[in-house]
Amino acid sequence: MDTNCVQVFTSDGQYLYSIGDSGHNDRQFKDPRGLAVDHEDHLLVCDSDNHRVQVFTEDGRFVTFGCHGKEEGEFDRPQDVAATKDGRIYVTDYFNNKVQAFEITQPRRYASSLPLMLPALSESTLCSVNTNQ
Repeated sequence: MDTNCVQVFTSDGQYLYSIGDSGHNDRQFKDPRGLAVDHEDHLLVCDSDNHRVQVFTEDGRFVTFGCHGKEEGEFDRPQDVAATKDGRIYVTDYFNNKVQAFEITQPRRYASSLPLMLPALSESTLCSVNTNQ
């Protein structure tokens, strides 16, 4: 089985289907990492080696945001993503040593707000963000 995909299971653990396969094109992943479900039930997946986040709707539509780089809205191996009830999205950007914050705008675009900059963390530091407010 391809490990560059997202596998979907029922709540009791039965396999349903997979999303994506290995590659660099739309609906393809290279080392998918963290995922989250946003306030509209869209699945957000950190596509780490492709330096982007892919967002899927329940009916199979998707949008991709981000690219490789160091500037606002660009990533260098995004690792995890969190979504809040008010539509904010936070992406941990591993090699850029920061967390970037995004807001969903209408029509559905991912507009970067000012990045939430965090200092580089040592390997022994554990940091978490609580989005349950």
